[in-house]
Amino acid sequence: MTIQKDRSMNNLTKITLFLLLISSCSFNRFSYTKTSSGIEISLNGKKKRIEFYDDNLVRVSVTGTKNAFKDSSLAVIAGTKKVDFQIEDQPGELVLKTSRLILQINKNNGSVIFLDPSNRVYLSEHPDALPELKDTLVSGGHYYAIRQTFQIGKEEGIYGLGQFQNGFMNYRNKDLLLVQANKISIVPMLVSTNNYGVLWDNYSHSEFHDGAGGMSFSSEVADQIDYYFIGNRNMDGVVSGYRELTGRAPMFSEKAYGYWQSKERYKSFDELNEVVAKYRKNHIPIDNIVQDWRYWGEGKYWSSMYFEPENYPDPAENIKKLHDQHVGLMVSIWPSLGKSSQIFKDMQSNGFLLNQDHWCGGKVYDAYNPEARKLYWKHVQKGLFENGVDAYWMDGTEPEFSNTDDQETTEKEILKVGKTFAGPAGKYLNTYALETTEGVYQGQRAFTDQKRVFILSRSSWAGQQRNATVTWSGDVSANYENLKKQISGGINFCMAGVPYWTHDIGAFFPSGKGGLYPQGIDDPAYGELYVRWFQFGAFCPIFRSHGTGTPREVWQFKDRNPEYYRALLKVLKLRYRLLPYIYSEAWQVTANNYTLMRGLAMDFPQDKKVYDIAGQYMFGPSFLVKPVTKNMYYDIPVVPDAIPEKYLLTSENTPGLKATYFADKELKKAVYTGVDKEINFNWGGGGLPQGVPENNFSVRWEGMLAPTESGSYKIAFTADDGLRLWLNNKLVIDEWKNQNSTFYYTINLEAGKKYPVKIEYYQGKGGAMARLGWFTPSDQKNNAELTKTDSVYLPAGNDWYDFWTSKLYPGGQTISKDFPIDIFPLFVKAGSIVPFGPEIQYAGQKSDDPVEIRVYPGHNAGFTWYEDEGDNYNYEKGAYNTIAFSWDDAARTLQIGKSTGQFDGYEKNRIFDVVLVDEQNLKHRKITYNGEPVGVKF
Repeated sequence: MTIQKDRSMNNLTKITLFLLLISSCSFNRFSYTKTSSGIEISLNGKKKRIEFYDDNLVRVSVTGTKNAFKDSSLAVIAGTKKVDFQIEDQPGELVLKTSRLILQINKNNGSVIFLDPSNRVYLSEHPDALPELKDTLVSGGHYYAIRQTFQIGKEEGIYGLGQFQNGFMNYRNKDLLLVQANKISIVPMLVSTNNYGVLWDNYSHSEFHDGAGGMSFSSEVADQIDYYFIGNRNMDGVVSGYRELTGRAPMFSEKAYGYWQSKERYKSFDELNEVVAKYRKNHIPIDNIVQDWRYWGEGKYWSSMYFEPENYPDPAENIKKLHDQHVGLMVSIWPSLGKSSQIFKDMQSNGFLLNQDHWCGGKVYDAYNPEARKLYWKHVQKGLFENGVDAYWMDGTEPEFSNTDDQETTEKEILKVGKTFAGPAGKYLNTYALETTEGVYQGQRAFTDQKRVFILSRSSWAGQQRNATVTWSGDVSANYENLKKQISGGINFCMAGVPYWTHDIGAFFPSGKGGLYPQGIDDPAYGELYVRWFQFGAFCPIFRSHGTGTPREVWQFKDRNPEYYRALLKVLKLRYRLLPYIYSEAWQVTANNYTLMRGLAMDFPQDKKVYDIAGQYMFGPSFLVKPVTKNMYYDIPVVPDAIPEKYLLTSENTPGLKATYFADKELKKAVYTGVDKEINFNWGGGGLPQGVPENNFSVRWEGMLAPTESGSYKIAFTADDGLRLWLNNKLVIDEWKNQNSTFYYTINLEAGKKYPVKIEYYQGKGGAMARLGWFTPSDQKNNAELTKTDSVYLPAGNDWYDFWTSKLYPGGQTISKDFPIDIFPLFVKAGSIVPFGPEIQYAGQKSDDPVEIRVYPGHNAGFTWYEDEGDNYNYEKGAYNTIAFSWDDAARTLQIGKSTGQFDGYEKNRIFDVVLVDEQNLKHRKITYNGEPVGVKF
């Protein structure tokens, strides 16, 4: 009996092991099903779906076996296509083939290798780091935390992913946090010199990593892994695939490519018109002026969409005055709405507000709700568009609640929302800007097709280009390092597929938060930085000056520094002469998914020296641009950081200084008492304690200074208005007047001692700026010896003309030379045709002067001239004209093709001044063109 029992148990064990083996084999067995657009695979407890969106474009999705695939996407608007693909079921792998793509799928682990038709590998899913799906609970819903890892080539360069202020160009061996913030705009699209792209279609807190273990994307909240692979012959083709997935970029008005004058802020319609009048009086080109916040009145009416009547009366009439001067108006609007505004009340009554307070005292509307977006547009239309406003500056679109100075704070504040109309805020973390810009774009397009939409946004996401949206780099501070970082940030943003990007010329903060120039344009050192930043701006897709703390208008430099003024005019007029070139390339952006601001790797992928160059780029097909990002004339001012709170003590020995705020300039009407941890604020309004007015207030700070190092200290106080400073019971600074300066006082201090300190400050009008800083004995900050020399690398594979001298240089070398204040490294690719228009004051201005067609010989060249009605959508119906120019270098002949197409206002007959660029002299041929083909022989 005992033996029999043992045998029975042994048999039971064998049966159990056999069943487990069957189950295990079933669990790991590879199987697939063909669908109308691709295949579905089951393997290792997961399901994988591969769908063709074109013959070179596939979507890869991975989820758990028991889950259904989700098909919705905020970014991708394209659907699958009927693609002719073959399936080859081979031992060990399943192969899918189209005319332009091969996929090899490993039957053991499900990993995919993407190849071109010649079997060259584009990209591989990592075979040893399989897709990760980890269960997570978010807002009561079940989701996955996900990761997908890839293997990439050792020498390829990778770019895109949005705009980061890190100074990097190539993201090999880099880590990036994909979360929005002021100065960081995410577009989760990567492009490679190996001619592929990956669009990571997840909206939550995500991370990008490249290192020894492979390249990976991960996200915290997901329904499934979702990414799109795009393969093509070049990086332009990859970007084109991205836009076919997520939407093409429509044309802006011709005026949008001119100059935008902005500042924080103009305070009346009269001031706006006076500023424009001075531009016209001084014959300085301008096309647009910008009205920043508070045109709606008090903070409780924040972003009401309606002009307050005292300073902004009769908006339609006053905006027409701007239009009569051939200048358009853009105004600032926010997703945050003041509690007394009608739009807030309408949103509230409909339940369209997010459950999180904004610093203005109101709330942010739920842009994920399509009905809320329609209501938002309704107020924009009635209060702004119907009064003649031409463009919308959609600020704070991360969205901002308390502040968005860093990614951690931004994410934390958004997560407080809990749920949006679409679902958990954590799931939709990065996509608010896409949704709110879409509502305005679609609203205006539905209202009229006679005016093109233009939106400026501080945040972005994949697909936002379809909403006629430009992203700017946020509230940066004035120093050369930040200027340098704008370049790589803008290039990578555009390489991610969103073609329009800009920045605050001269930086938003001239001082404070890293800005070094408290005197603004009255400081010649800042003027030098401003000119260099302006030169960079003139060769960006959108050319816009903006900031706080100091005037920005070009004519402000006329008397302050004539040399700077001439330099600004020189590049501004050049921008306007290049409008035919820029507008024609903008058409290529719309019609052929082109990229105007181009990383060097896009055009010279065979020259690996360009892969990591962060300070140069191509502007269109012809211009190589390298902005000057170092000081050559004036030492960089050294402005100390604010004294940290650990060195400041109240009378109770707590960190900081006792602060008493007064509702007047005479320190009499105390309205708030508290503790300020440091004295460091620079703001144009808002953010003050309750009861403190925006203008004409004062503050008294009192406490102790507690150094930890003995020696000589240089105390520095920066103030925009009145200042008194007592140190160790002695009045050492007494400047009780309107000014904008940094004042210094040197004193010996002993470590361990406490020194009484008292500060009185008053603020008049135009923003509040106050900072108490110091240089400790160990601070050593020296300026390098100044030189006017800069260097530029000329990519191999082409020759290059110095634009300023016409001297020809072979590619593949670095050129060093002097660049005075009105000159910066600007080269033209040999084998280029560039149209130069006449000098004009605004886009579309008529001139009797001929258009100059410059030919830069050395290679064959082509260029397509484009023109249309300038500011409507008739071009979508075919109302435009093109002329093809081609240069035969061997025959030394320019062929001008037939004028193709027409539109209202089209002029068939014109004079071209054809110019052959030569190192010795320019050779001119004036011809009369009547729309028929003609050749010009040199």
